[in-house]
Amino acid sequence: MARERRKLDMLPLLDIFMVVLFVFATIQEGKLDNTTQEFTEQAAKLKETSAALESVEKTLEDARIDEKRNQLEKTTKALDVERERNMEVSEALEKTQSEVKELEASSQESEAKLKELEQNAKEQLKKSFESDDQYREQDIMDKLLDQNSVFEVELSGELNAEMGVINHCCFRADPRKGSWSPCAEVPAIAAEREQWFKSGGAGLLSALRQTKGGNAMTIIRQDSVATHQIGAKVEALIRDNVPEQKVYNEGISLVAMTHCGALTAPESP
Repeated sequence: MARERRKLDMLPLLDIFMVVLFVFATIQEGKLDNTTQEFTEQAAKLKETSAALESVEKTLEDARIDEKRNQLEKTTKALDVERERNMEVSEALEKTQSEVKELEASSQESEAKLKELEQNAKEQLKKSFESDDQYREQDIMDKLLDQNSVFEVELSGELNAEMGVINHCCFRADPRKGSWSPCAEVPAIAAEREQWFKSGGAGLLSALRQTKGGNAMTIIRQDSVATHQIGAKVEALIRDNVPEQKVYNEGISLVAMTHCGALTAPESP
């Protein structure tokens, strides 16, 4: 005989289940409230942090702007100074260019005048010399005299009733120039003559020592009235006291000697 199954009453279980769900829901609601409050607090803190960060960023941005502004001002001042310098340099350059142009114009004018003078000189030289050979010879002579010193000494005799023969002396340091200088009177007596020369020969000794690097020669001439061989004796004095000189004694001159007589000679020492 089949056993009869008992019916289970689910209502009490349902009540228990509802109580459990209610308790669980209450717990979850409490946790949710706590989480919401924490989230609200975190959001408030985040907002404060964001505000503080924005403030810091603004401060940094202002500082960067101020720094850039200062740099810009410094750069502007430096550019102004450089601009002023460039203006000064430009003005100086313009002035220099103007001066250069003036100098170039003056130089061209001077060069033109120089060419004109050279042309005139050449024409005068052609008129002064009979041939080109004479001009070339004179040109060579001028160049030689530029490198070598040539002295001329003339001894002109004068008869004096009381003193006998007076040997007038004169010289010049450049044959191209007509300027002669007196060198007093050359004594006929050897001792007096030596004393005359060693004491300077009235300027002759000093002049003979002014050579162009030691390249020098002296030409001595005397007339027939002067003391016999007085030119050779002066030659010996020059050789002994001015050894760098090459001395040529021409003896009695074949041409008239009038230079010494036209000079006022200083007194012999």
